[in-house]
Amino acid sequence: MADFHKPLLWADELQWIIDNIGKGNVTTTLLFKSSRDTFAYASFLNKVAYKSGLLFAIRQGDTHRFGAFVDGPLTAPQDPTKTNRYKAPLFFFSLSGAYETPTKIELP
Repeated sequence: MADFHKPLLWADELQWIIDNIGKGNVTTTLLFKSSRDTFAYASFLNKVAYKSGLLFAIRQGDTHRFGAFVDGPLTAPQDPTKTNRYKAPLFFFSLSGAYETPTKIELP
């Protein structure tokens, strides 16, 4: 079982992600944390809708930490049972588990 008391991102890993974003003067703010804000979809949308420059970080067990950076605003779908599609710059990353070192995974 994962130790949720450990940080999901260490300072050097967060800096690595910020460096890969490629923008200066980045300000970080924790908008949503499932252990604090619940796992509910409505709670998630309430925190992140219409925001951009979103970093999604996920922990799977004790070994895998990964996520995505989306550089565009998320708009909630009209129907909460549906999804939206976006054209926004993004990349995935793996911090541990799948690769030996933190790895940026870019999509065409």
